[in-house]
Amino acid sequence: MTLRSLLTVTILLGTLCDSQAWTPGIGSPSAADGLGVDTANRRDTLAFYQAMYKASENYAANMAWTGNVSTGVAGDTSAAFKNDVRRRINFYRAFVGQPGDITFNATKNVKDQKAALMFSVRPSYPFYDKRLVEFCLALPPEQKLRDGWSRFILRRASSHCLYH
Repeated sequence: MTLRSLLTVTILLGTLCDSQAWTPGIGSPSAADGLGVDTANRRDTLAFYQAMYKASENYAANMAWTGNVSTGVAGDTSAAFKNDVRRRINFYRAFVGQPGDITFNATKNVKDQKAALMFSVRPSYPFYDKRLVEFCLALPPEQKLRDGWSRFILRRASSHCLYH
């Protein structure tokens, strides 16, 4: 074996056996913050993924949402779900070199839950009513456009409450 190949093997072994690498068992998969990873080290990256990312794979089952869309109650989610979300956010932050140490604020969580509820409510638009669409399609053309004014029937129907 040549000196060059011996040095190459030694460097490779040193890289593979790096004592600074993140390894499963040292870091806790239940941890959700304070995460960091050496992305230049393949073994470190793989171990970090196996332990941290996969620890939150069952997040949907942990949600336990207590709200109700039909009654407008924002509700809350379980602590396990919040930890899974925080773990995932910190996982991605650690991968891009940012500190994996975000935390949640209880007051902001309540506001966020209310905002999420607003986005989950199905809006009903009056112009999507099938009866209205059928009525408008049955209108004669002169009721839709007259003297260069579009939506003539709508303008005439609301003329008593709109400015001219």
